[in-house]
Amino acid sequence: MRESYDLPFTGTFPMTGPQQPPPDPPFLPADDRRDTLRVPAQTCQATRVRSFVRACARSAGFGADAVAEIELAVGEAATNAILYGCTGCAPEAAWVTVIAGATTAGPHLFFVEVWDPGAGFDPNSLHPTTPDDMDSLGGRGLPLMSALMDHVALRHEPGRGMCVRLERRVGSRP
Repeated sequence: MRESYDLPFTGTFPMTGPQQPPPDPPFLPADDRRDTLRVPAQTCQATRVRSFVRACARSAGFGADAVAEIELAVGEAATNAILYGCTGCAPEAAWVTVIAGATTAGPHLFFVEVWDPGAGFDPNSLHPTTPDDMDSLGGRGLPLMSALMDHVALRHEPGRGMCVRLERRVGSRP
């Protein structure tokens, strides 16, 4: 059973050895353009994810400020996937898949999906960050992503993993 959450707040990696990445997630929308990057779940790979998303956002028509915001939001999602979504996974399953795409029919929508093989979590169980929490380590990633993007959704499919989908319309923000 697929679980999906809408948050209430507003390339390919070269293979080496026997490790192979998981197949593409099965339920992606039919978009006009899509690029995929798969990286091993290592913190040093977050830089590759940000570079990949930066290039995809530029090619979708975003200006420098919007590209920086998208890069920050996706970098946060990818870092969380690497640090938390692959915990306890066998090395051959510890991959993070990043899919970036854009639609040209109707409103020009740019999206990024960050997948990990983890069990996921219920974002409704999280407590909102308050001013008292500002010195704590962690806990601000989902509100940050939501502030920078037009829409953020989380979904989990048992046996497939966790997906964070971030969307932004070209020209939606100054």
